[in-house]
Amino acid sequence: MFKIKLTIIVILFGGIVLGALSYLIPVPHLSGTLRALMDENEYHTTLSFTVVSVTYSLGGALLFLLGLKGFTKAFRRVYYSICAGLSIQVLGILYYAYATINGSVKTDIFLLVAEIPLIVGMIVVYIGFVKYARLLGINSLLTKLWLVALGFTLVMVVVWFLPHRTDGDARNELLFDLAHVLQAVELLLYLVVSTIIGQIRNSTSPLYGRSLMWFRWFCLTVFTATLVLFGQDYIRLYSWINTSAMSLLYILSNMFTTASAYDFNKIARLQVTQSTYNNSLLDSVIFLGSLASNVKDVDPILDEVRSITAQHVKDTPLTADETHRLQQVYKDLEDYLVTREQLRTFDRKGLGELIQERFSLPAA
Repeated sequence: MFKIKLTIIVILFGGIVLGALSYLIPVPHLSGTLRALMDENEYHTTLSFTVVSVTYSLGGALLFLLGLKGFTKAFRRVYYSICAGLSIQVLGILYYAYATINGSVKTDIFLLVAEIPLIVGMIVVYIGFVKYARLLGINSLLTKLWLVALGFTLVMVVVWFLPHRTDGDARNELLFDLAHVLQAVELLLYLVVSTIIGQIRNSTSPLYGRSLMWFRWFCLTVFTATLVLFGQDYIRLYSWINTSAMSLLYILSNMFTTASAYDFNKIARLQVTQSTYNNSLLDSVIFLGSLASNVKDVDPILDEVRSITAQHVKDTPLTADETHRLQQVYKDLEDYLVTREQLRTFDRKGLGELIQERFSLPAA
């Protein structure tokens, strides 16, 4: 994990340093339009926010990719999709900086063009998590693409006719409505993905839970920021909400992505040596059970362990019968991980080495 921690430090401090250095960039000749929108300090703040956000977004995607070793091809494709989606969204952030520099940030076309990479990226992320859920045998209304598409279409129709403020910057009604129906779908995608992540967490091993939790916080934070961006054209908001608060939420979302990627790397790299039961066989059986991604699949196998530990007299050695039963559980879990595990790739030799590494001696 040292290399991963070092990479995270480089990403975090790199974003801060690059954001600070952006204040040294000379301000170009500002057109009358741009001067009416921002002063010199706002110009540099916009650039700094963009640099930090892009660094953290791409850094988080890179960290996910670094943690894919040891997983199945099908599961790697899940995170290829998620990382591709995060990277596509970066294009929207870059366009925001470009539009700020050339003075088009308040024009009718700006929001529509900026929204396209954001919604496309989130659709790709959504598809990734649908694949994740299906690998675990999760089938819900939210994983049915046609049903979700139908729901989004109905929302788009409603938003198209939703009355909005007439004192804003938009003057072209068609461009305004197009941008906001896409933005509404983006908003719902964050909620849909967050819900699917919750379904996955309920079905998968705690080993995957922390990474999923942080990504869920990413979705909810960006949802809140996007809701502010969307809502300001329908209700009047305080200026600090539209600027400072929204920027802070986006930066927080980038931090949550980094945290999610860090915990994702722990899944295959974490070294656990602590004994739970002071018995190498029992400890190794519990450890093998924790490696399974789908808790429901291994629960029937682990029922035998629960039966043994419930009946076993505390602080006494395992009986010959208990040892024999646990050895069978060990073999059943080993068979499951080698032949049926959907997210990670295992072989018997590798599992044996893991057991020796963590508990000093072979378990069975």
